[in-house]
Amino acid sequence: MAEEELLSSDERDALLEGVNSGAVDTASEARVAHAEVESFDLGRCKVSSRACPRPIEMVYDRFTKAFRKSLGDVLRRPVEVRLDTAHLGTYATYADNLTAPTSLNVFSVEPLPRAMLLALDTSLVYAFVDQFFGGTGKAPEDRAPEEFTRVELSMVELFLKHATDNLATAWQALAALDFQPLATEQNPRYASIATPTESVLSAIFVIELGDVSGEFHVVLPTDMLVPLKAQLGNAIRGIEGQGGPAWQRALARGVRAIPLEVSSTMAETRISVRELLDLKAGDMIPIELPDTVPVCAGDAAVGTGSVGDSRGFRAIQMHDRIA
Repeated sequence: MAEEELLSSDERDALLEGVNSGAVDTASEARVAHAEVESFDLGRCKVSSRACPRPIEMVYDRFTKAFRKSLGDVLRRPVEVRLDTAHLGTYATYADNLTAPTSLNVFSVEPLPRAMLLALDTSLVYAFVDQFFGGTGKAPEDRAPEEFTRVELSMVELFLKHATDNLATAWQALAALDFQPLATEQNPRYASIATPTESVLSAIFVIELGDVSGEFHVVLPTDMLVPLKAQLGNAIRGIEGQGGPAWQRALARGVRAIPLEVSSTMAETRISVRELLDLKAGDMIPIELPDTVPVCAGDAAVGTGSVGDSRGFRAIQMHDRIA
């Protein structure tokens, strides 16, 4: 036999005969001990170096320590901050788990090419505001989910100011990053930093304020991290040497937005040194305007055109473009 059998042929025959005759009890009274069923979200597994590059884990470790102290100083009481999950997934998968209202805040991250998302769930907003003003942090039981008040939005700004300051400090070992707010939304449908199928690195921090806790999310498009690939290594799936399609589109948009100085030489003439030395205010230098003039971007010629007027300004009408 290729593999060793657990029961011989005679043993199997004896077992079947016992079952058929009732000698072997197949209706045992033994019962499996009751255990509570717990749901498990495969999309939000615990932090692992495989899911989250080790350099970023270290960034978030520095952030949690600094942010814990920063929030504690603001609230004047102990605060616990810990990284709960950090993983790669599509933006659609992340956004589907959000509910309204959620404080969704889009930030630019200079000099990186994309924007990131910082999100606070409702429990965290209510707890932070209430404890800041001396309460216990628990939201009123009769309060229905609704848009945040002006006071709550102002407190979110304070929270995010401390969060981004500590994030910048935590990233300092890898890159000098500057976080600036771009937009704030409360409905997940209106705050997007990536297309539904794009890959994002989402980190979810649990912030415990006494007996109340809430979640703070830091979401980065993986294409954003391409300029930092040398520092981060090759652990982020989806980042290729030349970047993905979204990175290439962002790069193209960035290149098109680069300001260029465009110039044109209307006319040229030649005079002797004697004539140049004899020039004085009011003298006329005769020139001939050509039919076409060159158009240059920097020192490179990009085409030719003719001089004219447009809307009360002198202008050049392009005729030919040099590829």
